[in-house]
Amino acid sequence: MKQFKDMEIRELLYPNEYICDCGKTHRSTVKDIVIGKNVFPDLLETVKGYGVKSIMVFADRNTYEAAGKELLGKLENEGFTLNTYIYPQEQVTADSFSVGQAALHFAKDSDMVLGIGTGTINDVCKIMSSISGKPYVLYATGASMDGFASDTSSMVVDGLKFSVPSKAPDAIYSDVKVLAASPKRLTRAGIGDVLAKLVSLSEWRISNIVNGEYFCRNIHDLIMKSLDACRKNAEKYVSGDEDAMKEILEALILPGVAMAYAGVTRPASGMEHYFSHLWEMRALEFGYKEYMHGEQVGVGTLLALRVYDRLKGMKAPDRESAIEKRKTFSKEDWKKEIRAFLGNSAEEVIRTEERENRYDYDTYLKRLDSIILHWDEIMEIINSMPSEREIRGIMERIGAMTEPSEMGIQKEVVKDTFRYTKDVRNKYICSSLLFDIGLLDEVADELF
Repeated sequence: MKQFKDMEIRELLYPNEYICDCGKTHRSTVKDIVIGKNVFPDLLETVKGYGVKSIMVFADRNTYEAAGKELLGKLENEGFTLNTYIYPQEQVTADSFSVGQAALHFAKDSDMVLGIGTGTINDVCKIMSSISGKPYVLYATGASMDGFASDTSSMVVDGLKFSVPSKAPDAIYSDVKVLAASPKRLTRAGIGDVLAKLVSLSEWRISNIVNGEYFCRNIHDLIMKSLDACRKNAEKYVSGDEDAMKEILEALILPGVAMAYAGVTRPASGMEHYFSHLWEMRALEFGYKEYMHGEQVGVGTLLALRVYDRLKGMKAPDRESAIEKRKTFSKEDWKKEIRAFLGNSAEEVIRTEERENRYDYDTYLKRLDSIILHWDEIMEIINSMPSEREIRGIMERIGAMTEPSEMGIQKEVVKDTFRYTKDVRNKYICSSLLFDIGLLDEVADELF
């Protein structure tokens, strides 16, 4: 079998499936992806193939002007009935309110959902498609994030950021002229979301070593190929070059395919995403300004790489010292601290921890022994990661944000955010490792 990393993106899609040496059969539910010039004939063929007469369309004010008006005019000329909802707010947030708006305006006689946009529009449409059972086509207008082809929607529910089960688009289309004309800020955010895989892929490997978590080298290498291209060509992506826009959008679509293949979010997110999730939760709770997901993730990637730079070449942890530090941990103190940090949204974090019993002492001891036994393997992964300096250089050259202070996030908040990244999901990440070996607070004080 040809390696995933050597396949064209359409070879990875449904109905193709691959029996992998990782033990899984990999498949995606996405049936078609076309990125290029004049993609309307491909989109039209897909819509007609479903026997569609009436289409439920979602867009926001910006995406409607950028591409929606022209696209919907062409569809009307083809005789389709369009039920169109354009979000009235300047910025649409991926939360239960925006899903509620979509549900209230959803036309029950629609045969298909069509989303015109990127992150939030796509997340909402995936949920509406899942609920209604209608096929879903996405017309992507910007290369801003990596959730295009995933079967989850990243949503804020009850103050906590969740990956809500939904439905991947049946097909994704995008015109490179529209992508090239989109605001450079969107592309910079997308590059930040691609570079984040430097952290997530390494943490996936580390968790495989420490916890025996499922890992697939072929999926890993698929994402690494697009990641390597992004490191080389980031400046081209923000130049408006149409061929480059095709490459960056494919790099952002592939993680969704990879997540479907793996059945977990590991290929796409790690500690760098949890910086972003916590900042979003605080913004909602305390009324702070929100920034684009990819902008926050890009900054989170630099912070995570700073921590990994600190760990490079480190000797194996001392078991007794780690255990003594662990014994000072108080779950009641932790609850008080995280409530102060997150406000009301901390309650869901606390309930999730209690349900999953993440701080179980016996399980901790097993992890610690595994860490010490496999320390050389863990160090090999960490030592091979690029430095914060290298990735910061890429982000500076494209004009992306590189510091939390650019988003108004104070230094003390950054330190606490780092400490609580381990609590956002039941996913083993760098801050989890540092907690286990008794160095989390020390590294937080030293670096932040």
